[in-house]
Amino acid sequence: MHLLIIDDNREDREVMKRYLEKGASANGSGLSFDETSTLAEAFSILHQNKPDCVLLDYMLPDMDGLQALSLLQQEFDHSLCIIFLTGSGNEFIAAKAFKAGAYDYIQKSFIGPEFYSIVQNAVTKAQQKEKEEKQRQDLVEKNRQLREAKMLLEERQRELIRMQLQTSITMIDIEQENQRRAEEIDAAKRLQMYMLPVQPPKHAYIQMSMYLQTYAEVGGDYYDYLENDNGDFYIIIGDATGHGVMAGTVVAVAKSYFHTFGPSMEPADLLQQMSDGIRNLKVRNLYMGLTLLRIRDHELTIASSGMPPLLRYRADTNTIDTLVFKGPFMGSSIAWDIRTETFSMAAGDGLLLLSDGLIELYNKDREQLGIEPVAERYLQSARMTAEEVIQNMVALKLEWTTGDVNDDITLISLKFLS
Repeated sequence: MHLLIIDDNREDREVMKRYLEKGASANGSGLSFDETSTLAEAFSILHQNKPDCVLLDYMLPDMDGLQALSLLQQEFDHSLCIIFLTGSGNEFIAAKAFKAGAYDYIQKSFIGPEFYSIVQNAVTKAQQKEKEEKQRQDLVEKNRQLREAKMLLEERQRELIRMQLQTSITMIDIEQENQRRAEEIDAAKRLQMYMLPVQPPKHAYIQMSMYLQTYAEVGGDYYDYLENDNGDFYIIIGDATGHGVMAGTVVAVAKSYFHTFGPSMEPADLLQQMSDGIRNLKVRNLYMGLTLLRIRDHELTIASSGMPPLLRYRADTNTIDTLVFKGPFMGSSIAWDIRTETFSMAAGDGLLLLSDGLIELYNKDREQLGIEPVAERYLQSARMTAEEVIQNMVALKLEWTTGDVNDDITLISLKFLS
């Protein structure tokens, strides 16, 4: 049995090795070790020689042990046998460790003669899980082959139907129609990207970074900014219902109102005007959530309805405020007063605006990410640049799911420099 010990306390490592070697000797089993004090060195060792089990300490010099546990399981596709070690008992940490993929949880003060048996049992459990996973993969492959055979049969049946319909429509007509639709979608996509700013603004005391990942060919998310003659700086972010050409149409309406009336109207009044304009299109189920910011000197005014919460970072207390603005989508026939809030922003303060694509992102277990992990990651990176905040949010997205997104994702990070 080959083990990797990740613990920066040399004495603790020696204690573990001593008990493990005694247990192996009593069982007539071979035993070898790799050991390191940091996660960075552990990654290098693991890629060269994968052990039967990893003994991971909670307190590491380069990373929290729970974070290390999560990263190790992600890197090796949850195939590692990991036993989590702590200096003192904590049920919350134990629960977190098991949820992150630990096979067992041991308090160091309880390590004794039975330690070898605990490790051996974890290894046996991991080997059984690996065997079951191999069987599951074999079953998945057989099911895939069956599905392919079924799909092939269905395709041949559809081909017979297409041949019967060939008298009313020729293949060239289909090709031409598909080409026409593809060109329309491509043109709408180019128009949408043209409506969005490419570069962040160059502002005297505000740092701004933007990010957009679309779900469909033409997405329904929108962001923009402008500055009026008085030096007032405006930022808008929105999310139209649905995707495709109709969503792009609503985005075009919002951009037109923003650049025509934005510099001369109060934020809440402008959103109300936009809502009336979208409703007057008289297109069923066509709505849009919008958040509008005006920055006048260091006074920030926010009007929002139909959008997710905003996250405000306070540098003086190193805390995150979750700002919730309740209200229906723009274009709704419901009468309501759009809520407005005004804040003073100081040097180092920040703001994170987002559409619902990130917080409603699903992982492999069909769990939504939610606003809390986003707020936690924002707090960890809020002292960085606006661009680095965006990079951390994208990293959070990749940690939560490596698959395709299920909605447009838009992010705007603001940082006040002075």
